[in-house]
Amino acid sequence: MTASTAPDITTIRIGVLRAGNSPERPGSLASGEQAAKALTHVGLTTDLINLADTPLSSLRDRFDVARHGLGGEDGKIQGALETRS
Repeated sequence: MTASTAPDITTIRIGVLRAGNSPERPGSLASGEQAAKALTHVGLTTDLINLADTPLSSLRDRFDVARHGLGGEDGKIQGALETRS
């Protein structure tokens, strides 16, 4: 792939999902925030989403990629979002 045909990753909207209902909630809050800061620092567009306060139905068109923590890493969130499209 040449530089002229490479996708512009700065146009990808990244959802950082954190703080679902699990024993890992405190760690998810902290690591999700750090992940979002790091992604933003390198010029990427991020949306820090607290799953405990956000219904899945509101996530459908908010981002292109999402992954973090229980539900995000095991594919459950991805599957739920795909069934809503």
